[in-house]
Amino acid sequence: YNEYKHVSYRKYSHKFNGVDQAFLNKYLEKEITLSYTSIDQYYKCGFLFYLERVLKFYRSTNQDALTIGNIFHECLHKLFLNEKIDNLDIFLGVTIKEYLKVNNIVPSKREWFFIGKYQEILKQIYQIIKTQHTNSAFQTLGLEKEYKIVINENYRIILTGKIDKVLVLEIAGEKYAIVIDYKTGNTDFDLNRIIHGLNMQIMFYFYFLNNSSSEKHLFGGGYLQGVLPNSVFSRDNKLSYAEQFNKYFQLTGYSNSSLNVLQKIDFNIDNNQKFIKGIRFKKDGTLDSNSL
Repeated sequence: YNEYKHVSYRKYSHKFNGVDQAFLNKYLEKEITLSYTSIDQYYKCGFLFYLERVLKFYRSTNQDALTIGNIFHECLHKLFLNEKIDNLDIFLGVTIKEYLKVNNIVPSKREWFFIGKYQEILKQIYQIIKTQHTNSAFQTLGLEKEYKIVINENYRIILTGKIDKVLVLEIAGEKYAIVIDYKTGNTDFDLNRIIHGLNMQIMFYFYFLNNSSSEKHLFGGGYLQGVLPNSVFSRDNKLSYAEQFNKYFQLTGYSNSSLNVLQKIDFNIDNNQKFIKGIRFKKDGTLDSNSL
């Protein structure tokens, strides 16, 4: 105040008072694209969203981990597009080299080391996921299906997304769907956090599925499936290494509470061979209310 005696205000408030409508209309003349990732980021930290999505200031990332994660998403996609693979090692080697060439990536020796390690894990994951398919009545509708939905015509705001795997089945005249997302890290999530705008990925997927066409599906299940362990397993003396490995790659998520639907999702849902975590039954054979 001593320096600027003619300032028209005497206090400052950081409270948001809105945006001038004319400015907003001009800013939104171009198409605005939102994704689950961007919306999730907004609810986790609005300021970070502002820095990265508005001001375009980006943090440095672990590029090695990102590259390897993208490579193996591509490998899984190609594996399940091909029903018959004569030599898994050759197939994966060719797929990895093609991905690196197309994306102009030259891995370091360190990256090649981890690519080799994870390639061995991927071969085991492939067999586990094939077994899961064999033990389910649900059939694949699409792999890495991309969706684009206009949610506001006035401002051309578009919601985009990609679902790693969609499985469907008709049961008693009703169409049910399962959505699965591959994760290269933690697969835990809690739908109770939705009221805070968090953990909405599975709900987003079903929104895409039921709003991109006239065909509607009832909820069969929504799951995350770990595909690349980001740390070594803690030793469990009760399980063999193979059993522990299979347990790690079980599906994590939420299921329809109907026993009939569950038995179609996983033929082994009522025994230790099931591939869905969190499903428990009482001694009388009915579903435990604490199951997901």
